[in-house]
Amino acid sequence: MNRILIYILIVFSIGINRLNAQSQSVKITVGTSEFIATLENNPTANAFVQLLPLTINMSELGGVEKYYYFPSGITLPTNASNPGTIQTGDLMLYGNNCLVLFYATFNTSYSYTKIGKIDNVTGLVTALGTGNVIVTYELYNPAMSVNDWEVKNNLVQVSPNPATDYFQISGVEFNQLSLYDMNGKVVNQSKQNTVSTSNIPSGVYFLKIDTKQHETISKKIIVK
Repeated sequence: MNRILIYILIVFSIGINRLNAQSQSVKITVGTSEFIATLENNPTANAFVQLLPLTINMSELGGVEKYYYFPSGITLPTNASNPGTIQTGDLMLYGNNCLVLFYATFNTSYSYTKIGKIDNVTGLVTALGTGNVIVTYELYNPAMSVNDWEVKNNLVQVSPNPATDYFQISGVEFNQLSLYDMNGKVVNQSKQNTVSTSNIPSGVYFLKIDTKQHETISKKIIVK
């Protein structure tokens, strides 16, 4: 009986550790590029996780950062301090409602609350570009590697793309589709596989797919 109890406790402990590990990592998607960030173990990071998944239009500032002010009424706990040096890939909170993703390393006199840091910043500068950019943050499943995510993403097909009157989704079971313009505004939402684009202006859009496995897949859509 004692051995059985010990075994159950061990299994339970492993499960809790896996949940904790999962809650401490997020996947950051910029266009077709994906990055994994390890979060701080603090109230700010914990509160940030409660907002996920999150797709936002982050503004450019000074060639070193992208920032986003949360809507009125949304604030996160703070414990700000001056880090001295900002590192490429730092994810921080400025004040109590401004999310900042840095893509350069430099000295600073400003104070921030740490949220996390991207593990591998290779390709980050290119992905973020020089202007405003749409970024998706979501919980990361540590059981899946970045390559696994890429394979899964490639299984999802959007056709026709470019689209004229409509496009269709295949290769995934989903709860909802959300189509965003380049300003981060939702222009269409659907729970159907076929999405009409007949009333949508021509341009480049990002499709956010909320899957039944509680994951998010992003695709770039061109509407003619």
